[in-house]
Amino acid sequence: MRTYARSLAASGMATLVMGGVAMTWAPPASAHDQVSPSSAVAGSHTRVTVAAENEATQPTVGVEVRLPPGFTLGAPESLPGWTSSINRRADGTPTSVRWTAGAVAAGSVVELVLTGTVPRSAGSLVWVVSQLHAGGTWQAAPVDEAPRMTVRAVPLSGAGVVRPAAPAAAVRLASEPAATAVPLVDGVARSRAALALVLAVGAALGVLGLAVLLLGAPRLRARLRPADDAARDKAAVDRVLEAAVRQRKPRQVVRSGRR
Repeated sequence: MRTYARSLAASGMATLVMGGVAMTWAPPASAHDQVSPSSAVAGSHTRVTVAAENEATQPTVGVEVRLPPGFTLGAPESLPGWTSSINRRADGTPTSVRWTAGAVAAGSVVELVLTGTVPRSAGSLVWVVSQLHAGGTWQAAPVDEAPRMTVRAVPLSGAGVVRPAAPAAAVRLASEPAATAVPLVDGVARSRAALALVLAVGAALGVLGLAVLLLGAPRLRARLRPADDAARDKAAVDRVLEAAVRQRKPRQVVRSGRR
């Protein structure tokens, strides 16, 4: 019995030792990249922060973030000491953003910020990060280990989502009287009243002008009458003088040829 117990204990110790050795020689994990925020509202303009950790022994001198399908890039934010560039397809569509000319020491984390618009439909955005280490080549993290962002169709209550304020025109105090719409009929009635007023004023001016003309005609005839009388008197005098001249003219006597 003692021999069996000793044998079991020895077997357990051997198992523990082998497990420790196996844990000691486990392969290193991939880079622990993270993305913030972890979720966004569909169709919203979002500021995305990608944190890339350097788990290698050599410094990281370049980081590239692959843009998920459906994400529309606005612009990458500048990072002191780094140079950013945008890789595009032949049609000009951005595919990734690359930061180079910097350095991230082993065990350190660099945060890269870019802005853009997430898709209008709900889903998940996968942010694949590649790193370039000093003296090496570009290495991309496995897609299944890449950080993900959830795109929500409806904002969650209390999730810190900033909702746009209601338009000022839609806000009205209870004590504020509602605006009364002016009907179109009132405008037509006003136009007709204005036209009637103009016609009335024109008619009044016409009557006034006619009255002035009637009142002024006798005076005008009175002023012109002396001249007419003088003309008629002169004509009568001329006729009298002509008759007198005719009476004084000697008559011509025609006699026969007898002497």
